[in-house]
Amino acid sequence: MPNIRYLYLQTKFRIEFIYLIENIIKRLNHLNRFDCFIKELLIKNQRISNLNDIHQINSCFKSIQLIKDNEHYTIFATE
Repeated sequence: MPNIRYLYLQTKFRIEFIYLIENIIKRLNHLNRFDCFIKELLIKNQRISNLNDIHQINSCFKSIQLIKDNEHYTIFATE
């Protein structure tokens, strides 16, 4: 599926969100829009601390926002 231009992903996972984003952009070279609702199930000190790091990977990730952050999980989503 290398020609995918748009991806919507809704999931829960136990890896850092930035690793997911990096792997998506490596495998989907034509991606120009990414929407999501993702619950990252990691303790606070294992999570990414700067949302700008995600936004800088590719322009299709600029609309990702941090919706909720507590001791047990983080939710990333787009509008």
